[in-house]
Amino acid sequence: MTAIIPSVSLAMPDLAPAGTEHVRLLEAIGREGSISAAARAIGLSYKAAWSRVTALNTLAGRPLVTSQRGGAEGGGAALTREGINFVEAFRRLEAETADAVRRLFSDPPGPVLEKGLVRGGFFRTSARNALSGVVVGVEEGPLNALVRLRIAGGQMVEAAITRASLLELGLFPGRHALALIKAPFVHLLPPGEGGSNRLLGHVVSVEVEGDGADGRAEVVLDIGPLNGPDIGARLVAVTPISRILALGLAPGTVTMAAFEPSQIILATD
Repeated sequence: MTAIIPSVSLAMPDLAPAGTEHVRLLEAIGREGSISAAARAIGLSYKAAWSRVTALNTLAGRPLVTSQRGGAEGGGAALTREGINFVEAFRRLEAETADAVRRLFSDPPGPVLEKGLVRGGFFRTSARNALSGVVVGVEEGPLNALVRLRIAGGQMVEAAITRASLLELGLFPGRHALALIKAPFVHLLPPGEGGSNRLLGHVVSVEVEGDGADGRAEVVLDIGPLNGPDIGARLVAVTPISRILALGLAPGTVTMAAFEPSQIILATD
C-alpha cells in the first residue's frame, strides 16, 4: 500500500493557503534573527519570504513577526509571542493529524495514544525525566548544535544535538521543548561543583533496591527554587547505594545532579 502523507494548511477567502513551508519560514526567522537570513536558510528569495510573512500576519489577524528594515542584510526580525504560539500550535496540529491518519489506515485501526506529544506524533518514553523548558539560546555549528533551555525553577540545561535535529524540531529562542533524560544518566555530586548541566536540588525520597556493593537506589530530587514553593519540578537519579552513603543523602538533603549534554533527547511539546 502506498504511504499516505497527511498535509495541514490554513486558509481564508482571497488568501493563498499557509502550510508547512510557511511555518518553516517562521522557525527559520526565530533561529536566524532576520528575514533575509531565514530566506537563505530555506532556499527562498527575500521577496517571497516577505510575501509569506505578510500573508501569515493577515491570516492570523495579528503580527506574527516583528521586523526592522534597513542595512545590507535587510534589518532584523523576530517572532512575537503570538508567532511562537502559532508555530507550536501548527506543529501540534500536524502531529495530531498524522496520528489520526495512522489510526484511520492501520489494520486493525490503531488506538489513540495519550501519553504525550512530540513533533511527528504521540509518544511513550522510558526516560524517567521529562523536563519542560523554554529555549533561551542556540549555538549552531556545521554539524552539531548546542541548545540551552531554562527549565521550571529557573535552572539551565544544555543539550547537544545534531544540526539536522535542530532544523527538524524547529527550535529557536522562545520555543517550548522537553529535555528527556534517563535516570541512570543522572549523577549525584556534592553541591558547588562547576560545569554544565549541574542542577541543585533537595532530596524528596530515596528508595533502595538490593544491598551491599550491588545495591542501587532511586533518588527523587526537587529541583525547583530551594527557598520557594514546591512547583512540582522533579528529577530522578538511579545510583549505587555506596554513592548515597558517601554523600549522606536523605530526604531534605541538598545535593547536585549532573548529566552530559549529549545524554539529553530534545522533543517539542
